[in-house]
Amino acid sequence: MARICVFTGASDVDDIYKKTARKLGQEIAKRKHQLVYGGSNLGLMGKVSTSARNLGAKVTEIIPSMWINLIQKGDEIVKVKDLRERKEKMLKYSDGFITLPGGIGTLDEFLEIMVEKQIGFHSKPMALLNINDFYSPLLKQLSLLEKEGFLGSKTKSSNNLYEIFTNPSKAMDYIEENLKS
Repeated sequence: MARICVFTGASDVDDIYKKTARKLGQEIAKRKHQLVYGGSNLGLMGKVSTSARNLGAKVTEIIPSMWINLIQKGDEIVKVKDLRERKEKMLKYSDGFITLPGGIGTLDEFLEIMVEKQIGFHSKPMALLNINDFYSPLLKQLSLLEKEGFLGSKTKSSNNLYEIFTNPSKAMDYIEENLKS
């Protein structure tokens, strides 16, 4: 059983994103993994956690104390003082990461964990779910960063930091194939 951290938003958004969030939660549960996430019962966070929990997955919520009223009643609730500590705990508690569409906080989580992988603080698999081309502008910017040498040397690719998917099942396949034994 692996601990899969999901980064996503707490906003009420279009159904295409909600459907994907629910499917990802179901995939985590069906594959007998544990969900680690930011602890909110709102938006896509709530959809992922409810779907995973409804199919029997263990759920760990890592949530700042000031938002404790937003918890989903996970199996384990980790209260932290702020968002910085939340990301530290998510990295510590997780074996792999999947990022769904989300807001600034989701981008912050994805980019920080990616930077930590780039500089060698971890080697855990990372998947980005580019639903409805949501992340295409970011991917274009990351491609430019790499082309111009800001993600490493121009001769050494940084493509091993994360993989891009449009299907939660394929993202889970990738995470499982790349988990450290």
